[in-house]
Amino acid sequence: MERSGCRALVLWPSFKDIAFLDILAEVDNTQLEQFEFLITYSEGEQETQLPGRLFSRPTVSYSDLAMSKIVYQR
Repeated sequence: MERSGCRALVLWPSFKDIAFLDILAEVDNTQLEQFEFLITYSEGEQETQLPGRLFSRPTVSYSDLAMSKIVYQR
């Protein structure tokens, strides 16, 4: 993740019943620090409680983002 230069993490917690939140729990905090935004995706599933270390970032749902006309400039 660190070498990618990625600034946003897109998370679909229940995708194919893979325990993505458990996987993220094992990732070192320093590797998660680069993410400035969290984009969550779901297909009607119940909202999932995000781990505290991800919760502090600005979070937007994919559906809201897809319907918006927001342009982010750094």
